Amino acid sequence: MPGRYVGGGAHAAGFDENIEFFELVYLDKDDVRLGTEFAAIQPSLWLAAGGVGTRPTLSDSEPFVLADESNYAVLFERSAFAKFKQALEVRPDINHVFLVTDSETAYMQMCSRLPEMIVPSMLYRDYLSNFRINTREAYR
Repeated sequence: MPGRYVGGGAHAAGFDENIEFFELVYLDKDDVRLGTEFAAIQPSLWLAAGGVGTRPTLSDSEPFVLADESNYAVLFERSAFAKFKQALEVRPDINHVFLVTDSETAYMQMCSRLPEMIVPSMLYRDYLSNFRINTREAYR
């Protein structure tokens, strides 16, 4: 006699799929640094934030985005930081932010204005340094 799970589903029916496969591709570091590969690195950002919720597909056409079903946000334009910070105030579930800037000073200033619970990352510098492999630069 076939069994049933606690929720009532038949053992023979199995489980809903809950896995996603990712393809590892090598991106040109200059293209990443220029911000032209945002769509390609989005899965990595979602994973870096803990892979919470459904993996979103975000657009980089706005000054900033907050993932609807996940816990991270991305600021593309530093000039929109005040509005970005306001948007974060109504989303206490967001605990990872990725700030796009080449300026260490600007990055530090923005970080100092974020709530303590937020884990910031400097895009695209942090992304590039995490994936630097087998180069002399990796050991400097």
